Amino acid sequence: MTNKNKILSLTTIAAISAILLVSVPGTAFGSAEDPVLILNPSSFTGSALPGGQVFMLEINMAFPFMPGDVVLGTTITSDCDDEIGLSGDIPAIFGDETEITVDFEITIASDAQTGFYVCETVFQVNDSGNNVLDTAPFNIFITVLRDELTLVPDSFTADAVPGQVFNLPINLEFPFVAGDLIFGFTITGDCDDDINIGGSAQNPTQPVSVITLPFVITIDTGAVIGDVLHCKTSFSISDSVNAVGVAEFNIWITVIRGQLVITPDNITFDAVPGEVFNVDVDFEFPFEAADEIIGFVSFDECDDGIGPISGVFDPIDGLSNTVTLHRTITIDSDAEIGSSLHCVIRSQITLEDLTRVSPIVTFDIWVNVLAPEDLIEDLVDDVGSLDLNNGNTNSLSKKLEQAIKNITNEDPTDDAEACEKLQSFINQLNAFVNAGKINPGEAGSLIDVAEALIDSLCQD
Repeated sequence: MTNKNKILSLTTIAAISAILLVSVPGTAFGSAEDPVLILNPSSFTGSALPGGQVFMLEINMAFPFMPGDVVLGTTITSDCDDEIGLSGDIPAIFGDETEITVDFEITIASDAQTGFYVCETVFQVNDSGNNVLDTAPFNIFITVLRDELTLVPDSFTADAVPGQVFNLPINLEFPFVAGDLIFGFTITGDCDDDINIGGSAQNPTQPVSVITLPFVITIDTGAVIGDVLHCKTSFSISDSVNAVGVAEFNIWITVIRGQLVITPDNITFDAVPGEVFNVDVDFEFPFEAADEIIGFVSFDECDDGIGPISGVFDPIDGLSNTVTLHRTITIDSDAEIGSSLHCVIRSQITLEDLTRVSPIVTFDIWVNVLAPEDLIEDLVDDVGSLDLNNGNTNSLSKKLEQAIKNITNEDPTDDAEACEKLQSFINQLNAFVNAGKINPGEAGSLIDVAEALIDSLCQD
């Protein structure tokens, strides 16, 4: 810059200072500071994903131009990393303007690698004599991140009982590369009161693409049956360039009752074609003060050979931990001798409060279809195990053996005589019970079989 230009510049500044003295009381003439170029914002910091992201940036330049100024314009110089491109139009500036808005475009190269990049830029205001009135630095800082963190799965849904604790391994996909140093994991959660999530994770050995986080979910013992609990969790991972991958993970837990305990859980019977018999199943049910059973719905699935199944619950007076289900099972009259028939009994308990979870009880029934003579042979064996003297044992056994002869006789009319022998067998068992020779429980199981045989053989 020549001495003449310096003098011109000083003269201009002096003139500006004189005017500033009027507009800003208290500023001594000749002591005003040089005009200052102010950029807003003074710098830009951002992050981008690979693939050529573009940022639009609006920069406001404030400068105290005075009336009579003739400003040639502004220039911009920059020293940017190869991965950052900067473009935009700088409008012309005329006297008495105090603020200029410049629109710039920042472009990240599509092949930019994960890392930290800088663009050092200087804005400059020149007067009509091409003298620099003022300069202001403007820096651009861009961190290129990796692709977003991916959770597999991205949510978790399950049923749980109050107080239940279970493990939940969460897999995170993140494209780490050789040489990375993971700073650590950050986990934030926003969970309902009755659900808690805990656990820890170790930094993986590099390189790795999937990290497994072993978390533990705990349901409070006071969780309300039927409530749906929610936990929203965010995971973030920092790598060696401070790039952070973030992903959200949602947990949904429906609070249900504990599993019902079935006694017995599977039932096996021997039956003859055409037999109808009752099954009583006791199971434990975790009643609560607000519970009231108003019925049940049955979903039975049976093999061919088993007719319709019916049944009811025992009426429940007050709260009880045990419910008895009565089921009536009919074996088809043409059921194949020697077959083993299967039923899956599924009954859903209906509660008066329909907003609460209705439990389902499931158990299996197996029915071995025997020929009547085979079933009577089993009765003969059972009689032999009773605590009776030889005379009483022989008396019962002979009645059964005669019934077998009548059944296996080709004359179908002999079935009636078999039923008479079976009825005589029942009568003698009852007499032994009344005499105290056998207990009612022992006699009852034998009588049930004999009555079922009579119904099957002589149902007409």
